[in-house]
Amino acid sequence: MSDTIEGFINRITPKEMLLLEKEIYDKSLLAFTFVDEFILHNYPDDLLSDDIVQFDISDYPDANSAGIYLEEWNYDPSPLGKNEFNLSVPILLEDRIKKILEVLEIVVKHPNVNRMAVSINRCSEIEEIKTCDFKTYKKVIMEDCLNDCPPNKLYIINE
Repeated sequence: MSDTIEGFINRITPKEMLLLEKEIYDKSLLAFTFVDEFILHNYPDDLLSDDIVQFDISDYPDANSAGIYLEEWNYDPSPLGKNEFNLSVPILLEDRIKKILEVLEIVVKHPNVNRMAVSINRCSEIEEIKTCDFKTYKKVIMEDCLNDCPPNKLYIINE
């Protein structure tokens, strides 16, 4: 099973995308990448258009999921060996979700981003769609993740 965080923002310039990726890379251990191939699993067709760009968030560069950060239980790095990544991952789920929200916060604070959608799920399953704004999305996502992680929800976030 694969725990994923994927989404989109309104289209910004390629230069802005590179700068945003770099800013997140400099401030977070999580990997944030814009995706060339547009594949948002189980997103409603009415959300998809030519004026959006897809992104993925994963545990670390070259990972294809966020399974470590979305693990429902407390994180234990010992089975994986002690390396810089394993020791830097927060142990508590709430702290790991805060790290994910920090990445999303960098995105929504970008001056040209006015719309974002993000799904946090297992096996690309979306059981519910929630709409929130830039002021409330962190609280909504945190509550959902603490209740059931990953929550299998799509969050539509508007200015």
